[in-house]
Amino acid sequence: MTRLYTAYLRISGDTAPYDDGELRLVKDGFSWPAFLLAVPWALWHRMWIVAAVLLAVDVALGVLPGLAGLGDLTQGVLSAGLALAIGFAGSDLRDATLRAQGYVAVDVVVAESRDMAERRFLENRPQLAADMAAAVRG
Repeated sequence: MTRLYTAYLRISGDTAPYDDGELRLVKDGFSWPAFLLAVPWALWHRMWIVAAVLLAVDVALGVLPGLAGLGDLTQGVLSAGLALAIGFAGSDLRDATLRAQGYVAVDVVVAESRDMAERRFLENRPQLAADMAAAVRG
């Protein structure tokens, strides 16, 4: 199955347009990791503010329904709804966080996997691939 990936690069200066090969690919669509493990997923992607907000909302959903006299079923439905919303919004949350961290969306790649998307992206940019390889070698 083919998927869409948005390629992000961090822009640095005029002489070296991209900062030490920091390429990020974000898969478009539903995010199962975000749906199943929202806070660890956010931490894994270094989305600190998103992780803090998700943790606060999760705690609130654990406490407020009990204080309001709602049952366990209502609390479960609210938690499942939040998990679904995070799953559907996962790629948008990553996009916004990367932009806030100084990344710029430079291309959209169609590929079967993340590795294939990275390969296709770099095949069309041989100079960038060489710069990234040089940065890795030090």
